[in-house]
Amino acid sequence: MKEGPKRDPRPILPENTDVTSPYALFSLFWTDEMFEILANNANLYAEQQETHRGWYATNADEMRVFIGILIYMGLHPEGETPAYWHEDLRTGPNHMPSLHMGLNRFSQLQRFVHIAPPGGEPELTADEIEKMTQKQKDQNPDKHWWRKIEAYYEDAQQADSERI
Repeated sequence: MKEGPKRDPRPILPENTDVTSPYALFSLFWTDEMFEILANNANLYAEQQETHRGWYATNADEMRVFIGILIYMGLHPEGETPAYWHEDLRTGPNHMPSLHMGLNRFSQLQRFVHIAPPGGEPELTADEIEKMTQKQKDQNPDKHWWRKIEAYYEDAQQADSERI
C-alpha cells in the first residue's frame, strides 16, 4: 500500500473561524445569502397561493431558526411534528422549539419554503441537454430536481472558493 505525505491532518478553514463554535462552522456552508434566498422565495410562493391564512413575510433570521429546528428534529426524532411543541413532561420529552417559534408559524414556513424561485424552472441549456442520457431526456422536465437547487449549489461553490 502506498503511503501518503507525512503531515498532521488539519482542516483548511478561514483564519478567523472559531472552530469551537458549531454555528461558525455551520455558517461556512449556509451563507447569509442562502437564508435571504429562502426567505424571498418563501414570501414569493406564499403570495402566489390563494389560501395563505395569516401569512406575514419572513426574513433571513427567521429562516435560520426554521433550519435550526429542522436540524434539531433530525437529531431528536419524534413520531409527529407537534410532539416538538408538547410541554407535558408526564407524557413525553420536553423539546425547546417552542421557545424560538410557534408550531403554527413552523407549519406555515414548512408549507411555503422554496429553495428555487416558485414558478417556472430555468430552461435546460444546450450543453446540459447534450450531456444528458437518453433516459434523462425522456423524463418529464419536472423530474430534473437538481435544477431547483442550482442557485444554492452555485452560492455554496462561490462561498467555498472565497474561503480557500
